Amino acid sequence: MEALQAGVDVSMIGQFGVSFYSDLVRYLALGCKPKQKWRIGTEHEKFGFEVDTLRPMNYEQIADLLNGLAERFDWDKVMEENYIIGLKQEKNDVKLEKVLKEAAMENKTVILTTLNAAWASPGSIIDLFFQSFRTEDGTRRLLDHLFINLKYSRVEIDEVRF
Repeated sequence: MEALQAGVDVSMIGQFGVSFYSDLVRYLALGCKPKQKWRIGTEHEKFGFEVDTLRPMNYEQIADLLNGLAERFDWDKVMEENYIIGLKQEKNDVKLEKVLKEAAMENKTVILTTLNAAWASPGSIIDLFFQSFRTEDGTRRLLDHLFINLKYSRVEIDEVRF
């Protein structure tokens, strides 16, 4: 009602009919995971900027950064025409298989040392190990033999047994 009084053009409202909106909601709901598959995670966003001017990095600076990271960590470059647009790291399932094999031994406890409470390095043993639980690889029983010593800012905060 306020929109009409303010003179806003509302001629498009309802033009497609109620069934259109119901169909749209139903279609979007199909893309949602069931509640039992919800997981908790963290998201990290990084923004590059010039320290002196606080301006965003230009493409050449970003390309230099990506090339340097690719060389340092032996990552594959993602290219579009002649431009580097990203990096990808091959998964090393051999590490995960070794950890799982050791953990599967009778009365064996796998000790994974210091883990930052909010982040595990992508592709690290701990990251691969946790991925196995997210992807439901039948490794739930291994949690009985998992011990993680959590540390934050060099101060021990907790010891976790699952």
